[in-house]
Amino acid sequence: MNRPTSTVDYRVYHDGFRLIGIAASVTLPQVQSMTTTVSGGGIMGEIEEPVMSMFQNMEMTLPFRTVTRDIYRILTQQYHHIELWGAIQTQDPASGKFVVQQHKIVTRAMPKSYSLGNFNIANPQDSEVAFTVSRFESWLDNQEIIIVDKFNEIHRINGVDQNLDVLRAIGAS
Repeated sequence: MNRPTSTVDYRVYHDGFRLIGIAASVTLPQVQSMTTTVSGGGIMGEIEEPVMSMFQNMEMTLPFRTVTRDIYRILTQQYHHIELWGAIQTQDPASGKFVVQQHKIVTRAMPKSYSLGNFNIANPQDSEVAFTVSRFESWLDNQEIIIVDKFNEIHRINGVDQNLDVLRAIGAS
């Protein structure tokens, strides 16, 4: 197995093809389960247990070096298709050669706040857009790793439907 070492470079696209701008240090969504506290007879105290295929709000922040027209396009109050395409450097331990993998993040995201940044001579403007994310996908070399789609009740890891039993139990599958 190759050893991953770093992100070489990445780009941010709107609708899968339009380069938005130069984003610095993107904060990707955290996929965090909703939990319930379980206690009662036969349990030594309490345990916080994840609820199957239920997730807390997912957020993403895109800080841009400057403002562009494309950044203004993603400020409308609707869900936008935003993709991040990254080149991940790995090393083959047998040969010592570097190998590049593509890591693609695909989101359906609605802006919830934005800052146009600052004006400073000879410095980036540091604008920033924060999003709430309803759909999150992670792909490595065109292989699906995880998909969470809250509105369509999709939760897959490595192609396996994690929500299938729940959907069957409620008659939705």
